[in-house]
Amino acid sequence: MTHEPRGTKAPESRLCHVRTLLHPTRVTLVLDADCRSNSQPHKTLPRQHSPSKKAVNGESSPKSKKRRKMADAGGITKTWIKKHIILYTGATRHPFTVRIRDGSIDPSAFKRWLAQDYVFVREFVPFVASVLIKASKQSPEDMEVVLGGLASLSGEIDWFKREASKRDVSLANLTVHNATRNYCRLLEKLTLPEVEYAVAITAFWAIEAVYQESFAHCLEDGNNTPPEFVEACQRWGSPGFREYCRSLQQIANRCLEKAPEHVVAAAETTFITILEHEIEFWNVSSGGT
Repeated sequence: MTHEPRGTKAPESRLCHVRTLLHPTRVTLVLDADCRSNSQPHKTLPRQHSPSKKAVNGESSPKSKKRRKMADAGGITKTWIKKHIILYTGATRHPFTVRIRDGSIDPSAFKRWLAQDYVFVREFVPFVASVLIKASKQSPEDMEVVLGGLASLSGEIDWFKREASKRDVSLANLTVHNATRNYCRLLEKLTLPEVEYAVAITAFWAIEAVYQESFAHCLEDGNNTPPEFVEACQRWGSPGFREYCRSLQQIANRCLEKAPEHVVAAAETTFITILEHEIEFWNVSSGGT
């Protein structure tokens, strides 16, 4: 997450029953009883079964035709955003960033976010490194895009340290909140070699895209973002970072269009899981655990 450049079918029945409870400082996900067994943020990724002979041979199927339509509509990831718009909006228009935009943010909430995101970004480094290894085996162009993101994380960590020092936030012996710990566990799972490249690059794009949209909103016309928070918003809300996220999205879409159905399903489930984690992570700013 930084400035330029950094850098089985998904459970549709579950999402049909998703609601969000809006609160001035947090978003709560509510799932109907028959869906709760699948709602844990740090769920295990779906087992990736071997593709059928038909899929290997590239024969036409209703699902492959549907995927081509998704590509024509702007890509599979864009279709997922529309399909899961409740979760996506909950992650990209969370009360934490909305309050930054309208000028009502409590400085203590920003400090809580700052400390926890410092923990997260340090765990984010090995995840991005794993994506880079996978990208290097796919195409030189992909590798260069991901490498740009990985290289800039050193500067991002330095930024967190400077901000913490400026705001009297101690980064030593931090209490790691459950939401942060659970999100880091997901990153560890996504780092495993057996995770398909299409799944990993989709996760990378989704994590970055949530921050880009969230903080860009704080810089759009009509904002009352306090001057002391503008720099943070510019790190992830800048036009340069938006273009970087678009590059990641294009790579993800290309990989998903070519991937077997079971990999696409795993990628969509991962996308959903990341949105759930992002909401819970933002909630920490209001004092959640």
